[in-house]
Amino acid sequence: MFVDREDELSWLERAWREPAPQLLVVYGRRRVGKTALLRKFLEGKPGFLYVADRNPADLQLRDASRAAGEATGDPLAASLGIRGFGNLVGHMAARGKRTAVLLDEFPYLLESDPGASASLKKVWDEIPATSRAFVVLCGSSVGVMETDVLGVRSPLYGRRTGQRRILPLAFSHVAAFFPGKPLDERLSRFAVAGGIPGYLSRLSPRADFWRDLADHVFRPGEFLNAEAEFLLREELREPRNYMAILRAIASGRHRVSEIVNDTGFDKSVISRYLSILEDLAFVVRETPATERSPHKSHKGLHRILDPYLRFWFRFVHPNLSLIEAGQTASLIPRIRAEWPAFLGETYETVAREIVRAKSARAGWPAWETYGRYWNADQELYIAGVSYDTGEVIAGEVRWSKKPMDLRDLAALRTKAAAVPWGLKPSRIRLALVSRSGFRPDLLKQARALGVLLIHGDSALER
Repeated sequence: MFVDREDELSWLERAWREPAPQLLVVYGRRRVGKTALLRKFLEGKPGFLYVADRNPADLQLRDASRAAGEATGDPLAASLGIRGFGNLVGHMAARGKRTAVLLDEFPYLLESDPGASASLKKVWDEIPATSRAFVVLCGSSVGVMETDVLGVRSPLYGRRTGQRRILPLAFSHVAAFFPGKPLDERLSRFAVAGGIPGYLSRLSPRADFWRDLADHVFRPGEFLNAEAEFLLREELREPRNYMAILRAIASGRHRVSEIVNDTGFDKSVISRYLSILEDLAFVVRETPATERSPHKSHKGLHRILDPYLRFWFRFVHPNLSLIEAGQTASLIPRIRAEWPAFLGETYETVAREIVRAKSARAGWPAWETYGRYWNADQELYIAGVSYDTGEVIAGEVRWSKKPMDLRDLAALRTKAAAVPWGLKPSRIRLALVSRSGFRPDLLKQARALGVLLIHGDSALER
């Protein structure tokens, strides 16, 4: 299934129409849909896609040459006489017409042929400005792509004409994988798989959610049962240490001092590991949205950003011994008891995503700092500041079967007025997000005040 990716496809298509040579870099975590994106882009175009593996370099060159020859009808490209991927790219560039050379899983190619980047650099530097060369280097190892392809020490540094990190899908696109499913079912699956297409496609659009968990997560050998460990091993050099940190965060240790106490690692070590996890978008350092310089704030809390890892370290990792022994009969009932609270936390994150998108469409400002606000006395699930206009946004989220009423609106207005925004707001924008909707009296007053109302995951027209 190919879902969304309109912006990414448009970016590739614009590059394709450019008259100058193009060397693009596309990267993102495993199963996020990079290969599907490249296949979609290649439809109807001359060129080929080669997905590298861990075979010896000579075998990979043979396979890539064969793919190039079959796609273009070029017997020379298909021969084994071409030596090195750089020469293959150069041969494709010399054809005189634009031909897409899409090299997927480029980090695997670098493993088998460490000189591939230097070879490609040498050939690329000799390609004339009038060439129609079009090359995409794609990879799943975010660290390798950012260091060995885009990094300053890479032979290819400064050669790329564009780069794009492919991010997980937004929650709004999850419905395409589970058509007809109500919000609870879609949100539950998003809480397990996040916006990773390769994970979402492993869950059934027809089965009961708890049956899905039993069959595809809490069973030894299943993809989603072991993917977290594989993901960390592929991306990180010391996966055990990172797992200890993620386990600590999942169990409620959000401050650096708490993570230090839980893991026994030095603070400097924890800080370095957390920085790497943040770069990979596995973890986020969250500060109150009123902090104008979040990177300097001492109020930072760390939470697992990736929904799949958050779920896995909360429910799978602590129960691996039971799962491996096949003793999961009591596991699902225990998780069901905790699920409403866990799903409520997921809904809060999704609500912030929805409110930001809907407020932009309503013509509200771009919030330069955005997230949630908390202090010792109160918390706002949605908060943001526009320093350009002086406006702020305050919002509440409720994952409950009880509709919001006027008391909720009054409480939000009181909270918003008490927040130390760091400026005198020119206007306080309000948003209410409710799983179960709103009482009629609240609807009338909220619309008169211009409050943004989200019922479930859909905005109510004012």
